[in-house]
Amino acid sequence: MPGSPSVQLFGFGVHDGAITAAISIGDLDRASNVGVIVPGMGSDVNGLPNALGGAEQVYLEAVRFDSRVSPAVVAWIGYRSPSMPPSLEVVHGERAASGAKPLANFIDGVNAVRVTGGQPMQGFAVLAHSYGATTAA
Repeated sequence: MPGSPSVQLFGFGVHDGAITAAISIGDLDRASNVGVIVPGMGSDVNGLPNALGGAEQVYLEAVRFDSRVSPAVVAWIGYRSPSMPPSLEVVHGERAASGAKPLANFIDGVNAVRVTGGQPMQGFAVLAHSYGATTAA
């Protein structure tokens, strides 16, 4: 990748019995702009290569748009998403409500580290897909 951005593991754990991870493309501690990708139903760490591919594309587009920025894009698989159909988990808000807390904690943690470390961000965005939008909301 252009500029050889760092790749950082920022989270690894378990949520509601599912393995979770958060990986950043770009230096999350120093990035001028940060994006967090929240995937939708059927997502899990087995799909991490897809999430990282999406994070890479957002990172590359940000740099292409303005080469002066130093972005970081996090592939956040930090909750147990609903199973794919025919599962009916998606019609209930339980998975979203359960995943919202670790997402909020992750975002609050990034902000707290940046504020106390003296590296304020210029921009922050949550990029949610499908059921991830319900979780982010």
